[in-house]
This record gives sequence, structure tokens and C-alpha cells, in this order.
Amino acid sequence: MEPKVSLITSLYKAESFLRGFLEDITNQTIFNECELILINANSPDNEKEIVTPYLKEHGNIVYEELEEDPGVYAVWNIGVRMSKAPLLTNANVDDRRDPSYLEKHKKTLEEN
Repeated sequence: MEPKVSLITSLYKAESFLRGFLEDITNQTIFNECELILINANSPDNEKEIVTPYLKEHGNIVYEELEEDPGVYAVWNIGVRMSKAPLLTNANVDDRRDPSYLEKHKKTLEEN
């Protein structure tokens, strides 16, 4: 099944927020309709260690490591090129989310 929503996340010094972020995203009511694109912008933290169990559990998570940090907007552009869904959003690692936030946003976009 092709995803309906692509979430693009830049990871740089994100270790302290990443566990809560991944828990919130994977508990979204429509996470099975999404792809989560995680792009590590050459962070000195241990994001890969945190992400690896989620990659094993969720086939709709993509993890990419860059050799240098091109800046957050360039990372988002890389994510846009990687995305497969008709709807795109950024998902900042330091934001917490209600479990239905993606479902509500998707519904609003589809209705308008």
C-alpha cells in the first residue's frame, strides 16, 4: 500500500527528544497510512541506536544518514524527493503530538 502522508524529520542532536517523538508518531491513529522519513544530518548523537528497533518493527519508517549537515531546509528538500505520498508534512522531533493529530490534518486537507 502506498502511503497517504509523508512525514519528514531532520535529526541533528535529537537524542534527548527522539524516544518520545517516535512513540508519539508510531501511536498516531493513521500511522499505518503514513511513511516516516528520518534523515540524520550527520548528528554527533546516537539517533541510529534509538531508531533501529523502530525500523525493525515498522516497515513504513525510512532512515537515511547524510555525510554532512546541509541545514534543516536542505534536509527537508531531500525528504520531499524521497517521499511517496501525495500529502507531505514536516515533523519536528522536539514537538509532542496528540494521537489523532495526523488523522485530523489529513481529513481537513482532503475536505478542502
